Amino acid sequence: MEKNRLKIGFLMGEDSVLPAWEYEILTQLVNSDYATILALIQLDFSPSPSDVRKKRESFAFHVFSHFEKWWFKKSANAFDIVDVSKIKSHEGKIHLRVGKRNGTIEFNDEDLNTIKNHEFDLVYQSSLLDDIGYLNIPAKYGIWRINFGSNQDRANHLPGFWEVMENNPVTGSSLQIVLPSMSTIIAYRSLTRTVPYSVLNNLNSVAWKSSSFVPHRLNELYKLGAESFFAKYERVHSGQATNNPVLSNDSPGNLKMTLMFLKNGSRYMKYKIQSKFARRGVDILFLMQEFDLNNLDFSAFKRISIPKNHFWADPFLVKRDNKYFVFFEDFSYKKNKGKIACMEIDGNGNSSNYTVVLEQPYHLSYPFIFEWNGNYFMIPETSANKTVELYKCIDFPDKWEFLMNLMEDILLVDSTLLHHEGKWWLFGNTRNHQSVSANDQLMIYYSDQLFSKSWIPHPQNPVATDITNCRPAGKIFIMNGKMIRPAQNNSSWQYGYAIKLNEIERLNEVEYREKEIADITPEKYGFLGIHTLNFDKGITVIDAIVN
Repeated sequence: MEKNRLKIGFLMGEDSVLPAWEYEILTQLVNSDYATILALIQLDFSPSPSDVRKKRESFAFHVFSHFEKWWFKKSANAFDIVDVSKIKSHEGKIHLRVGKRNGTIEFNDEDLNTIKNHEFDLVYQSSLLDDIGYLNIPAKYGIWRINFGSNQDRANHLPGFWEVMENNPVTGSSLQIVLPSMSTIIAYRSLTRTVPYSVLNNLNSVAWKSSSFVPHRLNELYKLGAESFFAKYERVHSGQATNNPVLSNDSPGNLKMTLMFLKNGSRYMKYKIQSKFARRGVDILFLMQEFDLNNLDFSAFKRISIPKNHFWADPFLVKRDNKYFVFFEDFSYKKNKGKIACMEIDGNGNSSNYTVVLEQPYHLSYPFIFEWNGNYFMIPETSANKTVELYKCIDFPDKWEFLMNLMEDILLVDSTLLHHEGKWWLFGNTRNHQSVSANDQLMIYYSDQLFSKSWIPHPQNPVATDITNCRPAGKIFIMNGKMIRPAQNNSSWQYGYAIKLNEIERLNEVEYREKEIADITPEKYGFLGIHTLNFDKGITVIDAIVN
């Protein structure tokens, strides 16, 4: 018997418009198999946040905003206004008459009863209504809305602004649920890479990413049920709702804004000059010692020399016949494309010349290699081809044949496989829009069979949404009886800045939970970044950006 879909109300102003990123939310829900847009709820007025904000903006801020629109280009503007009047909801539109008493918004009793009779499971409140604060509309699972900004106390009036101007490499956003009890739950908290130099493009990226939050969590609510869903997110975060508007601080004054603009401009010019003349490569380093977090000095690692105009990254290890084979991405700056190469390291730490073992017309990297039933297999990253490809070794180490596509028409980076409790678990990062980073949305898919094209998405996807601890950074390994997942920490302007180690506490078809147990940062080893970690008996290998 098919479950009843979640009944959604979509709350907006009377003019029936949404920004493009929220229109994306609406269309995803309309086309989903877990939700029904029961009604579009329209207030009998449309707030004009731009008018409110203009009164709060300094002249210099106003000039800066216009300069950004002229100077920086966007691939798709998340804030283009879209008419939603043609969207069909199950029971049409509900017009909600609104009044004010003593500064508090009140609803018409007749309209409120109409809403109650619809018995909404939840109501999504459009960001265009943020300036009038939280609206208490009757709904079983409360009011859902998106907040922008890493620091909610100062970021909502100027979302994405302070992160750019203060050169903060991380920008946040979240999905807030205000329950009928007026308690709040943060069901999705995201930290993503700040788009540098441009507030406009930074906010654009954050908004497009945030368009995936509501569909992901509604799908999870539908599959898990309310009891399991809310028990989990109440453990994660809870607080008390506020009925105040989120305009929290004015724009900078003329002098401060001018100084910030000049400082940001000088950073931009410095970046353009450095990117034109400087090319900082990635090196592979190894140590003839098995990985031990409590007794390992990365500065003692031996650096492997690489050809000119190349960089090497994503090293993976195979120990065979008392020899070590390192498989890695060999990237050519001239061809702007990577291929998979291999070199041998003997027991004394001597490395051989490298050999290209796999090349395609598209970019290859992250050669995830594993042994199964006496055979070696490889899943290189093939996101440029929108596939997850499986190869089998027919003559070790340099002859590989294509077996099958495990997944197609998908952008999944750094695919990492784990066999656990009779199932195959495929970890990888993705993005929901071309303007969004792929570094901070970790997905899991599972299958009973390795050679399968039917991989089931985990209901909790994305299982990690924090750029400081998300994208795979090597094989999942067992240490002291615990499953450890290495993850990239990209909370820096330097991509591949550091590695975090996470203990997987729970992994099954309905729940994933991990906790951070270690943070491997590069500075004390004289590096600018540490990107990948793998090891086998008697050897540890990393890739790093050496200062």
